[in-house]
Amino acid sequence: MKRIFVVVLAVLVCIPLVAEARLGGAGAQFLALGGGCRSVALGGAYVALAEGADAIYYNPAGLAVLDASTVFFSHGELFADMNLENVAFATPALGGVVGISGVAYLSGDIKRTTFEDQESALGETFSANDFALGLSFARMMTDKFTAGLTFKFINQNIDIVNASGWAFDVGGTYAPSAGKMKLGFAIRNFGPDLVYSGDGLDLTIGMPDYSQVDEDIPATYKSEPYPMPLIFQMGLTYDIVSAGSNRLIAAVDGLHLSDQDETFSAGLEYGFNDSYFARIGYSGRSNMGLTAGLGARVTLTSGILASIDYSYEEHEYMDGIQRFSLTVCY
Repeated sequence: MKRIFVVVLAVLVCIPLVAEARLGGAGAQFLALGGGCRSVALGGAYVALAEGADAIYYNPAGLAVLDASTVFFSHGELFADMNLENVAFATPALGGVVGISGVAYLSGDIKRTTFEDQESALGETFSANDFALGLSFARMMTDKFTAGLTFKFINQNIDIVNASGWAFDVGGTYAPSAGKMKLGFAIRNFGPDLVYSGDGLDLTIGMPDYSQVDEDIPATYKSEPYPMPLIFQMGLTYDIVSAGSNRLIAAVDGLHLSDQDETFSAGLEYGFNDSYFARIGYSGRSNMGLTAGLGARVTLTSGILASIDYSYEEHEYMDGIQRFSLTVCY
């Protein structure tokens, strides 16, 4: 246990220094949009509370508490008709819990125009889609400490230009003997910079009518590398009320983002009979604000457990975002 805490302490010291060196703007922002409705409704204050298949998106260590196979799906309707889809599957295996996940940030069809004529379409369309595929593993290191790791492959494409790379997330949770409080930390999207390539960057340079030059000269635009949205997050959750059918949980997280100032998030979740839930939260991230959501959990035939959740998040300059998610344990 002592060795584990030494490693964790080293990570806590070093990662913010790396993040500071990368200030100035990050790409692949779909990796920072979160996953399930429960986490979003709590303002993103989920790093210590994360549990189940949707923990993959905030803290993979939360997978370790699973004792049954779980399927998760989430759909979000974002700005400008963009959609965010999250899917995950996790099952106990290899002495812990193995999970696979996918994220898709989809534009749909975009009408193609030209610089000279930006109003009328040319009768053609293109798309701008982002994807991430992840493989996770988590386990109970002791009866109080869990650890998890996710390795993911990332692809962004705009028409015939794309960027590919990899990143990993690592996290842990610690529950003191009191039982009502739990601490958590996670580092997400740690990996090398991305750079665009593809046929869309190729061009030809027209040359004057020199007798020495018979044809135009081929050239390629150079795409500058850009970092991913590195996030370092620490938090705690505490059971304020846990009596009979009622449970009230508070969660507070601090965030260090590579392209934003340090901030925090906080949330409250009330559960009745472990079946019906109401959530409210606040996110201090840029242009965000209040969040809220509802959830219901029912037992189906053959012991299958299903959860349906809804969340809403407020944005300062754009319309609010609604999400729906479904979780099935069997």
